[in-house]
Amino acid sequence: MEMPVKSKTDRLMARIALSILTCGLLYGLYAFSGPIYWRMYSLYIRPHYGQAPNQIFLNTPNSNVPVNETLGQEEIISISPPPMVQAEKKTPISAIKKPVYDPSKPINPADYHLSPELIAPYVKNNMLMITWANHHYLDFAKNWVYHLRKVGVEELMVGAMDDDMLIELVKLGIPTWRMNTNITKHDLGWGSANFHSMGRAKIKLIENFLRLTGDLTVIISDIDTAWLRSPMDFFDKYPTADILTSTDELRPTVETEEMERFPESGSAFNIGIMLFRPKCLPFVVDWFKKLADPKMWDQTAFNNLARRGHTASDPKTHLFKGYDETLTIGILPASIFCSGHTFFVQHKYREFGLQPYVAHATFQYSGTVGKRNRFREALLWDDGPEYFDPPSGKGFLYFDISIPHELWEAAKLPVAGPFETADSWNHFSLVNYQLTHLRHALAIATLLNRIVVLPPIWCLLDKYWAPLNDGNIPGSKFLKPFICPADHVLDLEGGWAPMRGADDNPFGPHIEFREYSFMQNSRLPESVRKSQLTVILCGDGKASDDVDCSDGSAAGKIQILEDDTKSSETANASTASTDSNAATTSPNASITNTISQGAVVKIQPMLDSTALAKALEGSEKFKVLYFPVIADSFGGFVDPEKRRRFTHRVNHYSSVTCCLHRPDEPGWLWYDFFADTPDHKDRFGRTIPGPLHFEADSRVVFKGDSTTIKETIPNKNPTYLRKLTLPGLMGQEMWDMDQQERDVKKEAKQEGEMWKGLEMAVQKRGEKVAARLKELEEKGGIIGRAKARARQASNASKFPYES
Repeated sequence: MEMPVKSKTDRLMARIALSILTCGLLYGLYAFSGPIYWRMYSLYIRPHYGQAPNQIFLNTPNSNVPVNETLGQEEIISISPPPMVQAEKKTPISAIKKPVYDPSKPINPADYHLSPELIAPYVKNNMLMITWANHHYLDFAKNWVYHLRKVGVEELMVGAMDDDMLIELVKLGIPTWRMNTNITKHDLGWGSANFHSMGRAKIKLIENFLRLTGDLTVIISDIDTAWLRSPMDFFDKYPTADILTSTDELRPTVETEEMERFPESGSAFNIGIMLFRPKCLPFVVDWFKKLADPKMWDQTAFNNLARRGHTASDPKTHLFKGYDETLTIGILPASIFCSGHTFFVQHKYREFGLQPYVAHATFQYSGTVGKRNRFREALLWDDGPEYFDPPSGKGFLYFDISIPHELWEAAKLPVAGPFETADSWNHFSLVNYQLTHLRHALAIATLLNRIVVLPPIWCLLDKYWAPLNDGNIPGSKFLKPFICPADHVLDLEGGWAPMRGADDNPFGPHIEFREYSFMQNSRLPESVRKSQLTVILCGDGKASDDVDCSDGSAAGKIQILEDDTKSSETANASTASTDSNAATTSPNASITNTISQGAVVKIQPMLDSTALAKALEGSEKFKVLYFPVIADSFGGFVDPEKRRRFTHRVNHYSSVTCCLHRPDEPGWLWYDFFADTPDHKDRFGRTIPGPLHFEADSRVVFKGDSTTIKETIPNKNPTYLRKLTLPGLMGQEMWDMDQQERDVKKEAKQEGEMWKGLEMAVQKRGEKVAARLKELEEKGGIIGRAKARARQASNASKFPYES
């Protein structure tokens, strides 16, 4: 028997139940009424609507589907069927073939708008790697594609920011699409309005690609990268990652092929190399909105969003949650997805024994020219044959520099703490010494119209846009002295620019150069390698007993050598340095004897321009002019005007070291090609007291570009080091010694880690033994304690060599 509803609560609950039941019925009617209605409509109301009335279906006994029993296919037999409008048949996207450039047909940029059909032939496993560039960076685009294809990556495209670029890419067979950004066709200029416009176009581009198919994973790579390994397998190891990004971290938190730890890896995420999976679309849209503020930098906005509401790294994968914990993010390892510093300066991949995936030309100081030169130094630039054997017929000049041991040993002394002016002594002594030798080579190259091959320049201090600490960019640490990239010391973009090259200008003729690894490049033709003339300095500037030693009054005798003779002559020339206390540090010395044939000419040192040109008559027949000893090889220009213009030009070739730790004063110091010249004037007309001897007690240093701000700094080196006398080390021996130091430090580090592990193991074992002793003491009294102690002593004698 039901109880009557009496209370207010019972009545309220009954009404709620009725309301829920009513809502459920209404929703069910709404949900099912449409399908039921259209099912009834199609079966009973108008069953043949939209179908030809005279179609006859030939049905099989067991099916109402028309089947041709002979062919086993569906068949509809039509008698005089009326014309019907049929949907256009589209080729499946997966079946679209890669277009092939036809030179007989004009290229229409309108045919290359971004679409699923355009990118389909290049997508593999739903992944596509993209970059973009304007016509100014065409050679960078070619280099980018060359290296990716070399390592087996074909799923790539290059966006054309202007139609000139698009046409060139199509002709080269490089997959492309039309961006039509209306941004300059020239150098974008880091930090300029064009640079920031490009950044906004880049983010919009990511959004457009993510919207194309809905399941595309987009890999973004800046154009100033060179890929050494395919990253696809590495990316596949992290399928749960929504975003992967490179980093500006200078001290990696891992030494293996795994993600950096976060937030231990606290430096800025670098947006030059990134991976975005489809889930990231809202993030990218939000990222683009943040750039409505014209003062917001694209990389800053990315960092702010990615770090917002973040967690710490997962202990196993090192991935972390970001963007309010809605996305899974990973930081690519800095040692193998390298910035310009971890690759070109620190060589972290080599320190850790790893193979790098990519080199990104960041942390450099000479714009586009500097980026290109860094890749060439690392043998990562796709130059054509004309670079190695110019059609103009110009030959090359390369040389070795012998560094005195006192400079070399002083360069190993550490620079501690904030960088002050006095800390520059050893670094500037080392670098300026090398620049004075380069000055001789530049003068001879000017005289003989040759292309100079730069030497490797050894440095003690790093370079940055902000104050250094311990001689490094804050956060970095690596072995010194080191071969610094040329843009650390030389102004390749400005001072060395060809625009200064007209003969009628105050700078004199432009001097072409090649990177220090040029002679090691496998692309250098044998016809160039074998066409070498070695210039040997003989005598002491006075009359020589050697009849073949030219004093410049007549052409020197060119002696063609066989292999054995040539090798011995070159060796003799190297050891005949005027500085017996020196160490040859050029890598070119190690390849001198690999050239199978050549010739030798002997000349007296310090010949002036007229005498030297006469002594080297006939050298133009050789592609390569090699000076084992460049010091004292040039005595100066006879023509005062040529001398003035050459001095003016070379003064603009040097760059600065930066930065000092004094915000109230100029933070940079200029390098000096004429540091060995007494009281000379620099590019700013300042009189530099000189020569700047390494062993002097003090020297005057001008700061920045100022003509008045200067400081007298003391020589802090110990007395014994100022006049160090050691036997000479030649060529490969210096490189071997440097490598031995690296190996010793690496072994010491590994040994230290091993002993640290043993100490931890001993500590844990001791804790276990103590716990067992306590247990035995509680159970066995005096006898138990005695036996336990005896066992402890026995085990201690075996550990850690026996288990």
